[in-house]
Amino acid sequence: MSLCSYCSTIPMNLFSSGRKEQCHHDHQPSYNALEASALSGCSICKFLLQAISAYTGPYAHKPLNQKPSWKEDVPVTLYSTKFNRQTVSFAGREAGTFRGGWIPDGWLEYCTSQSMYSHSEDLLQYEACLIRRWTDVCFNTHTNCGHGSGFLPTRLIDVGAADNMRLSLISTAELHIDDPRYLALSHCWGLAMPDTARTVTATLEKHKTSIQEDELSHTFRDFVGIARRLGIQHVWIDSLCIIQDDAADWEKEASQMASVYSNAYLTIAASSSADGNGGCAVWDSERSRGPADVDCVPVEADFAPTTTNYKFRVWTRDPSPTSIRDDPLQTRGWTLQERELSPRVVNYCKDTIRWECRGLRASLEFPWDDSLSFNGEHRLFDEEQSVFLPMPGVNRPTESPTDPSTKIALAWMNLIVKYTSRRLTKDSDILPAISGVARTIAEATSDEYFAGLWKSYFQHCLLWQSNWNTDHGLQTHIKPLHNTAPSWSWASIRGKVSWPLGDWYSYNPDPDPEFIPKVLDIHIDPLGSDPYGMLKQGILHLGGKVTMAFSLPEADDGAGSPQHRKLQSPITQQEIGWIHYDIPLCSDCAPAGKPNIVFLMCCLNDKKRDNGDMWTYALALQPVLDATEGTPGTMRRVGLASRIKPDFWKYNTMLMHFKIC
Repeated sequence: MSLCSYCSTIPMNLFSSGRKEQCHHDHQPSYNALEASALSGCSICKFLLQAISAYTGPYAHKPLNQKPSWKEDVPVTLYSTKFNRQTVSFAGREAGTFRGGWIPDGWLEYCTSQSMYSHSEDLLQYEACLIRRWTDVCFNTHTNCGHGSGFLPTRLIDVGAADNMRLSLISTAELHIDDPRYLALSHCWGLAMPDTARTVTATLEKHKTSIQEDELSHTFRDFVGIARRLGIQHVWIDSLCIIQDDAADWEKEASQMASVYSNAYLTIAASSSADGNGGCAVWDSERSRGPADVDCVPVEADFAPTTTNYKFRVWTRDPSPTSIRDDPLQTRGWTLQERELSPRVVNYCKDTIRWECRGLRASLEFPWDDSLSFNGEHRLFDEEQSVFLPMPGVNRPTESPTDPSTKIALAWMNLIVKYTSRRLTKDSDILPAISGVARTIAEATSDEYFAGLWKSYFQHCLLWQSNWNTDHGLQTHIKPLHNTAPSWSWASIRGKVSWPLGDWYSYNPDPDPEFIPKVLDIHIDPLGSDPYGMLKQGILHLGGKVTMAFSLPEADDGAGSPQHRKLQSPITQQEIGWIHYDIPLCSDCAPAGKPNIVFLMCCLNDKKRDNGDMWTYALALQPVLDATEGTPGTMRRVGLASRIKPDFWKYNTMLMHFKIC
C-alpha cells in the first residue's frame, strides 16, 4: 500500500529517544488533509487518525479550543519525545501519541494485530508461538539465564494429554518424569479463591486421582490452557501443590520457593488479576491499536547508512507507554520474589504480554526488545539494558556501576523499598516472603544474612527509615500485632522503608572508621528450621560512640510530622540534628511539652560535599522496660537521627556498647 509524500519521508530520528537524535517532522497541512489522505489509502495517515481517536489527554478531539477552524488550517506535526514515544500535534498542542520501533531481521512476521485473527483462539495460539520464540532466544543465546538444574518440586499438576485432559496432582518422588520442564504460576489469591482450588489434608488423595478443571478459578483454567498450548505437561500452583492446612508441609515448601521458581521453565504471571476471577490473558479492550509499518531513511550519515531503508513498526495506545508497576500482582508481597527468582517470566498484563529474562525485555508490540514497557520496574538480577528501543547504527552503552559490592548493596536496598511498598495478608510473612531472594544472594556471594540485613555492609543496612508520608498514598507505619523481627531490622515495622544513603549519589562505599560502630555479636533465633524465615528473636551487640538527646513535640504546620523532629542536646539545649521516628509518636506517649529522650549511637557518615561538609547518622535507641517491647535490659531502636555534624561526636560522647533487641 502506497504512502503519501509526507509519510514516505518520515525521518528515522523521529523514533529515537536519544537527546541529540530527536527531531520533528512537518506532516499534512491540516486535519482535513490528514483525513483525506487516509481515505485515499495512506496506511500511516490512517494510523495517525487512530492515535488521535484513542487519545484522552487535555486536548483530546479538539486541540485548539479557541479556534473552531483548526481542522481546516492548522498543520500537523509529528514530534519525538524523551519518553520514547511520539506525538501528533497541532500548533504544538498534543493531540495523539504513538510508539515506533525499528524491526530487526527475523521479526517482521511477528504481529499481534487483532484484525489478523478471525477467532480469539487463533490469537492465543499466536501468543503461544511468540512465547516459544522468546524461550528459544533465551535458551540459545543468553548465557546468564538459568536453564534449570533438574530440580523438581515435591508436587506438580499433570495437565493431561491431548486425548485425556484430566488434571491430577502427582508426587515427583514417586514417578519417573521424562520431561522435567514445568510452568510455575504467580498470581494473587484474593478473597475469591474457591475451596476446590486448594489442596488440604482431606482432599490430598482425591486430587492425586483427579482435579475438576471446571471447579478451578478463571486464572487457574487460563494457566492450564497456556501450558497445553505451549506443550508443557506439568505445572506448579502454590495453593494446589502445598498442603494448605499442614504447617510442617507449608514451612518445608516455603523454604524451597527459591528452587521452585528459579528452576521453572517459565513463570506465568497473572499480572492484571487481583484474584482468581481476573484470568490470565490480555484484555482485548486494552490492546494497542495498529500496527502500521513504515520505511524510514536516516538523515545523518553517522547515524546509520543513508543508502539503506529501515522498516519501523508503530502502535498507539493511551496512555503510552504503560507500566507493569500498577498491576495488582505487583502490589502483593509474596509475588516480588516469585518474579525476581524466575529466570523467565511471561507477564500477562491487561494491555499486553511482557516478557522478561536476564537478557531481554519485550512485549507483544515490540517482541524483539521493549525495556520501556516496564517503565523502570526492572529486576534485581537482570543485566543492565537500555530503556530505549534499538536503533540501527546506534550503540547506547548502559550505565552500570563499576564497583560490584556497591551495586549489590544498592540493589538490595532498592528491592526492599519495593518490597515494603507491597502488601502482605499476614505480618508474620515479612521475612519468609523474601527469603528465597535472600537465600539466592547468600549462595551467590557467601555473604551472611541477619533478619533482612547483610554482614558485608551491615552498618549501611542499619540506616533504614520509615517512609511515613501518608499524604502521598503511603500507609501509616505501625508495629505488627506480633513481633516479626528485631527492632534494628526494617522488617520490624509494617510499611514502606527507604535508605537516605541508598542511591548512587548518596551511598558512601568508604565511610570514615571514626563514625562506624563495631558489631560485637549478632544472635538470630529462628522460629522454625529455616534461618531465612520467621524469627523468635534477634539480638545485636553493638559498640561505638554514644550520647543522649531529646526531641519535643512541635506544632503541625502542615509541612512536618510528629515523626520527624529536631533533636536537642540535654546540656546546651541547642539543636544537634533531626530524628525520624520509626513509628509516629502519639499524643499519649509524647504529650505536649514533654521531651522524648533517646540514646544516639553514631553509625555512619555520608559523602563529603564539594565544600568539604558532611553529615553523620545515628541509631536512636531507648531502654526496653516492658517485656512486651522486647527483652528487658536491652535497648530497642525507635528511629534514625540525621544531619549531625561530625564535630559533635568529638566532645559530647562516650564509648559504650548496647545489646539491641
